[in-house]
Amino acid sequence: MKFLFKISALFIAIFTFAQTGFCATGAETQAWYIPKFDSDITIEADGTLNITETIVADFTNEAHQGIARYIPFDYALENGSNYVVDLNFINAVDENGNSWDITKYDENGNLVIEMRNNTGAPDNGIHTFIINYTAKNVIQTFDEQRAGEKNTFVHDELYWNVNGVEWVVPTENVKATIYLPKPISADQLKIDCLTGGYGTAEKNCAWKILDEQTVEVKATTPFAAYEGLTLVLGMPLGTVPPQKAPPEPGALSEIWPIFIFPIVLIGMIYLWYTKGRDDKTNRDTVMPHYTPPQGLLPTETGTLLDEKMDPRDLTATILDHAIKGEIKINETQTEGLFGLGKTAEYELELIKPYETTCEYENLILKEMFQGNAAGEKKLLSDLKYKFYKTIPIVEKSVMQTLVEKGYFPSSPAKIRGIYTGIGTAIVFIAVFFGNMTTVTGSPITGILFTISLILSGIAIVFIGRKMPKKTSKGSEAYYQLKGLYEYISTAEKDRMKFQEDNNILFEKLLPYAMAFGLIKKWSNAFEGILKTPPVWFVPYHPWGNNAFMMSDFGSKLDKINSDMVSNLTSRPGGKSGGWSGGSGFSGGFSGGGFGGGGGRGL
Repeated sequence: MKFLFKISALFIAIFTFAQTGFCATGAETQAWYIPKFDSDITIEADGTLNITETIVADFTNEAHQGIARYIPFDYALENGSNYVVDLNFINAVDENGNSWDITKYDENGNLVIEMRNNTGAPDNGIHTFIINYTAKNVIQTFDEQRAGEKNTFVHDELYWNVNGVEWVVPTENVKATIYLPKPISADQLKIDCLTGGYGTAEKNCAWKILDEQTVEVKATTPFAAYEGLTLVLGMPLGTVPPQKAPPEPGALSEIWPIFIFPIVLIGMIYLWYTKGRDDKTNRDTVMPHYTPPQGLLPTETGTLLDEKMDPRDLTATILDHAIKGEIKINETQTEGLFGLGKTAEYELELIKPYETTCEYENLILKEMFQGNAAGEKKLLSDLKYKFYKTIPIVEKSVMQTLVEKGYFPSSPAKIRGIYTGIGTAIVFIAVFFGNMTTVTGSPITGILFTISLILSGIAIVFIGRKMPKKTSKGSEAYYQLKGLYEYISTAEKDRMKFQEDNNILFEKLLPYAMAFGLIKKWSNAFEGILKTPPVWFVPYHPWGNNAFMMSDFGSKLDKINSDMVSNLTSRPGGKSGGWSGGSGFSGGFSGGGFGGGGGRGL
């Protein structure tokens, strides 16, 4: 939505510019005009200007609700830099002190102040708009060095465009009264004034010193549209404290954003080194293990190993309860597309009510068997477009369980989410707002600022993914699991025969092999060793005498896992199997996440 708003604003700006340019040629005129424009400029002791503009608008020949005053704060300099003035709007009232209906915003380097009547209807009256605002960093200091560079004299200077040259209507009786911060004799002041359109140097103006602290400058002729009055006031050096000077090309004040990324990168590396590394443990080498760490369920082992919950970790829970005798997996067949061929489909049947004190296991099983009654059946395809809503809840529960058991000090998913959110937001801001010249005051600085923010955001996301840490207990369990992983992944028939003879059963580690993504490798290792099919899996075609093969069974288990992942993670209107354990950043949808807004016109 913000993107649409920016596009709309762009077209509005182009349209407005086209209208403005058209008016400037005289092909179109506005019927209202400004009979009086007074500006009282008070120079405070710190160099701040306190400005009160009194603008009288005559709507006799053309009804209006009010006016919009554009006051620039972002100025392009000859050296290619930008100079930003600090403007602060105070209020806007009529001649009786009543407030106008105010709307203010920034647009193309201007502070825009819209002032409307409270009726909401245009009228043909004559109205007075009294605007009060302050401006900082507008008095230039020309000391010995800078005065020499600019071929001028040593002084403090106020160079001020009184009414502006962007009014679309004629303006009459333009006058500025400047109040100095302290008494200054006439021989210490240098005053000049200029009139006309942008870039001209006419002098249809006059100035006079009213007293030692007051100077008046006024136009001596009316102005057409896009004409104005500019004054130049030179005061003794030190009249006000030194103000911010315009940046020079290539100065450190312009290229400072190049330091943002290195600082962020070093900061993130330091943060990882001090806060993101796993706690130490006496067991820091990988040795073969034949059993999982005590107290860890299959889904938890897969999550602990890579610090995220993968879809196959869900399948491991189903398989674990099937081996416990609570669930039977039935293979069925469905007609292919247009009746061509047949495809395997799997049905989960609850043999007896499941029993678990584990919250996330209860969430998984309850979604499949709402009644928890023997005989309940559920096709995996029936979970399509439904189960995905449960996945984030299950993931949160698994992470919380591992935290409560002491394997993590805090949820890895939460830690990654925080850093991903921060980094993504920074990149989004940099890309969305583009060249941040308005923020930095210089095109070069703006470009460097944008690039630095993008790189910094990427660094935060990348290093933030490494920030989850394990406790010493978690680190010890990790090395045990790595040993179990190595044992399963390098399983050989001879060793499997020995293990089977010693009652280290194939089914005992099957759910863990599923969680590790090693289901086919683990099954193939028992080819020719195990010849009795499991009772919890019923194929579409009976195995028959001597027809059971572990390699075939492993392929079916791999297909079951694939179908479960596909159906459990499928979202309406999206691709199945796309969930990666992440947040809405990786699984968002149109209308969600960031954005929102719209455009408006007077």
